Amino acid sequence: MKIKDVLAYGVTAQGRNELMRFLKGKKLTRKDAIKAKCYECNNGYADGKRDCRMPACPLYGFMPYNSDKYVHDSNLTGEQKEARVAHMKRIRSTSTINRR
Repeated sequence: MKIKDVLAYGVTAQGRNELMRFLKGKKLTRKDAIKAKCYECNNGYADGKRDCRMPACPLYGFMPYNSDKYVHDSNLTGEQKEARVAHMKRIRSTSTINRR
């Protein structure tokens, strides 16, 4: 991810400033690093500031827009798990931020 991509495609949301600081080589706190990673993983929240619904992610419980604050993967049905995997594949395949 590059600074110009964040500026061009990323919306103003929690994690944007933190990711920009990281990309400029500055140190982040643990909390800031989590926000930056969520911002990056969600492609700059280009589709809105929403819960990513990826409870299998180790950072999910700390995600800034997490509606449940923590839903463990073991509480999901097989169909829900498959839907979440497909959702993330779709997001990652259409992302312009992660392309270099």
